[in-house]
Amino acid sequence: MLFLHFLDAFILSITKIPVIRNWKWMASFLRFCAVGIVNTSIDFTVYFSLTRGIKFFFTHFLIANFLAFLFANAFSYWANKHWTFQDKSRQYFFQYSKFLITSLLALGAIQTTLYICVRFFDWWDLFAKIIALGVSVIINFVGARFWAFNN
Repeated sequence: MLFLHFLDAFILSITKIPVIRNWKWMASFLRFCAVGIVNTSIDFTVYFSLTRGIKFFFTHFLIANFLAFLFANAFSYWANKHWTFQDKSRQYFFQYSKFLITSLLALGAIQTTLYICVRFFDWWDLFAKIIALGVSVIINFVGARFWAFNN
C-alpha cells in the first residue's frame, strides 16, 4: 500500500510539468502503464513457465499465450478498476464484460503480431511478444478509459 502512495506521488509530480499539465488523462495513463508493467510481468512469467516448463506449450505457444493472458487480465481488471481509474461502480459483470471485450481485441492484435513475427519473420518468440504487447497498450487504454471505466 505504501508503494502505491509513493507511485501516486511520483505520478502527480509528473503531471505538474507544464507541458503535461493540461492533459487531464495523463495521471490515469501513467497509472495504467504502471499496472501494465505488473500485468506484463504476470503475463511473461506464466507464458515463460508454460513454454519452457511443459513441452506441449513450447510447440503450442499461442495456447500458452492465451492462458497467460487470462491470468494477467484478471489482475489488470482489478488493479485498473480500483487504482488506475478509481471506479466505484458496482456493476462488476457488465463492466468486466466491456473490459474483457477490449482485452480480447488487444489479444487478437497480440496473437496476430506474435504469429506473424514467429512464423514468417522467424523472430525469437519472447522478442516478438514484447513487440506485440506494445501494440496492445493503446487498444487497452482507450477501451478501458473511454468504455469499460467511463464514469
